This record gives sequence, C-alpha cells and structure tokens, in this order.
Amino acid sequence: MYKSNIVSPEGLRIDGRRPTELRRIQCKTSVFSEADGSAYIQQGNTKCFATVFGPREISRKSTPKQEKAILNVKFSTASFSTGQRKKQQKMDKRLLELASTIKKIFENVIMVGQFPRSEVDISLQILQIDGGTLHVAINATTLALIDAGIPMLDYVLACSAGFVDDQAILDLNITEENADVPTLTLALLPKSGKVAMTGLESRIHLDNLEQVISLATDGCLQLFSFLDNAIRDNVKELAMKSLTKCSQDRWGTLGKVSGVLMEETSHSVTSLDFFDVIYKSDIVRPNGDIRKCLDEYIDPPGFLISDELRKCLAMEASEVYPIFTQEERKEFIFHVFKSLCLGGKICQYEDNISSYLEATKLVYKDLISVRKNAKTGDLEVSSHVFKIYGFNQVSKSPLFPMDHPQNFCYLSIKGVDGKGAKVVDVFYHASDTFYQ
Repeated sequence: MYKSNIVSPEGLRIDGRRPTELRRIQCKTSVFSEADGSAYIQQGNTKCFATVFGPREISRKSTPKQEKAILNVKFSTASFSTGQRKKQQKMDKRLLELASTIKKIFENVIMVGQFPRSEVDISLQILQIDGGTLHVAINATTLALIDAGIPMLDYVLACSAGFVDDQAILDLNITEENADVPTLTLALLPKSGKVAMTGLESRIHLDNLEQVISLATDGCLQLFSFLDNAIRDNVKELAMKSLTKCSQDRWGTLGKVSGVLMEETSHSVTSLDFFDVIYKSDIVRPNGDIRKCLDEYIDPPGFLISDELRKCLAMEASEVYPIFTQEERKEFIFHVFKSLCLGGKICQYEDNISSYLEATKLVYKDLISVRKNAKTGDLEVSSHVFKIYGFNQVSKSPLFPMDHPQNFCYLSIKGVDGKGAKVVDVFYHASDTFYQ
C-alpha cells in the first residue's frame, strides 16, 4: 500500500478509523492461576499474553547478592502470529531487542529496592501480530504486574503514532506499518506525566515531531482510562467472591453477586501517634480515662452518645468533632478505631481509651501489610483497602439489613501468598434486626 492511500479523502483509514482513533481494545487480568500475575490484551488484532512470577528467590545460586530485585523478561511470538509460517529462532535479535526495551522501562518503574536478593520473571507471548507489537506488550506487562501485586511508581501505558498525508495518525496497524509510515512509540507514566520511553522506527521531520508526540501522549491517556477501569473491575470481581461468603442477616449467604458499590479508602498511617490529638483536645484525661457527657441520641433512634470520645467520632454538630479533619477521617485506621469505639446496642463501653487503641492496633495490623521504603527507610502501607456500601447496584441490600452508623464492610487486598493465591481480608459488621 502506498502512503497516499493510508487516509482516504473522507478522512478514514483502511480499517475505518479516524486518524486520531485507537483500535478496539479488550483486556483481562488473572487469566492464569499458576502465575503470580497474568493478563491478556487485544488491541485491534494484535493479541498478547503476559505472565509474572515473583518476587521469588534467585534461581541461579552463582548470582551475586543484589540489593534490589533482578528483572528477567522473555519475549516470544507464536509461529502462527503472522501470515508467514516460520520457525522461531532462539536468538532472534528483534525479540531480544524488544525484551531488553521492556526490561529497561520497568526496572525504573517497579520498586525493585523493596525486594533485595530476589527476581521477577516476566514472560510475554504474542499470539497475533497486527501492528504495535511493542506498545501492546508494554500495556500487557503493566496489567500483569498490577495483578501480581508488585508495587510500581505508576502505570506504564504505551501507544504509537505516525505521520502521513500531512497529519498525525494514532495506533498504527500492520498495513500502515508495512507502508513505511514514520512511526513513533511512546511509553508514558500517566499520573506523573513522565516519559518512560520513546522509539522512532524511521525519520520524521522536526516540524511534525511535536504533533506526533502529542497524539501518542493522548493515546496513552486514553489507554490509561480504559485499563484503569479494567483493573478496578478485577478488584470488584474479587470483592464479589468475598462478599458471597459473608452472612446475610445472621444466616445464609448473599447468593450471586453481580455488582459492588465501593470506594478505596486512604491508608497511609503506620503509627498510633495519629490519635495524639485526642489527648491534646481534653477528650480524655492524662491517665487515659474518657470524659463523660450528658446522654444524647443520634439517628437511628436508640444510638446512645454518653461521652466526649463518641461525640467526637459521631456527632458532627459537637464542638469536638472538628479535631479530625475530613481527610483524616478517610484513613482506614480511623474507620477501625471509630467502629470499635461506637460499638453496638448491647456493647459495654470501656472507660479508658487504652483498650480501644490496643484493639485498633491489633485489628489494623492484621488487616494491612507494610513494607519499608528503600529510599527513606520509613514504613508504608502496601495493601489496598476498599469500603463496600452494597452489592448488585443497590445500596440497601441483605449485606446491611437495617440502616445504622455501625454498618461497615472493608476488603483489604494484600497481593498474593506463597502459593500465588490472592489474599483478601474482610472486616465486616452489620447491625442486626434482632436487636432493633
């Protein structure tokens, strides 16, 4: 095909797309149960599988001890991936170059310092080639690493763009690539806006380069929106599997769960110093005894507030409520502390705050996992915690039989265990109609 035929006079390309339009995308994570993380992505007719194993102990005993994880990347194509059937060579220079490029990209994005004396193996298999092999493989690698629970600084999304007929075109297919259209592949960290990699297959005039880079960047941002939603859908699937096992009004199960109403909580606190403001606000005495107050009730009727601590946690109109900011109240440790302090209708309250703080520490420590930041040496939370409001797209559900301030359900996703299984802890309580 000649370059002049790439974009028709009507503004359409050979596959019916506009110049700035991405190819159709399909993707799925957790496609292989044997791997720590896996993903499948199809962009146009280019199809790619990615699997991740690790972090795990270095297999080669002769390898010197490393202060950070070693990244191994294997890139291969199926013999039937193109129209020409040919036997794949073990030392195919093109495939080795692609594997090296992907390795260099992710060595700077994965927090390899968190896993000393270990290795992460990434395997990429191209099932069908329809253009954009490199950027599709990069996107598949990102999905598989996230599925494996391996910490990264940001997503890495890649897309290609070319220049023909005095205009830039996005996400080239195999026909356009074979027509010798100058093609640029760009890998972007979408949240920070940093460029992880640029690759230029042939020369582009400097006057047109900015337009091509801008379109490739826009393509990466479109991919970020799509793939981020795919990751969140995968989290919802995990949530649905966990919620199905929860109790329904004391007996039975929730049955089939087809949708989840949820949001991710903040979870950056690693010390009980977070609650020092309670002592400074005279809510408790120096020995930890909680100051009492006149009995007050909040909705629903019958929920009793009889001390300054519960007033601070639950009564927005009280003068002590503002000691915790709205951002601090979004922290998961605050949710745990509040749940334990408010208790239930037949709860016998403690007179000293130390019991609540100790219980909060034990529950919080059990529900989250932490790691040490390689640069600062500080501890940081590595889990992802989600608050569940309801399921099957309705907030009022058998998950919470009655409206009550003490209804809560949190899912803490810690990554994978030693057997490669996803670890999900559930912290759940529903006020029971039995006590209404």
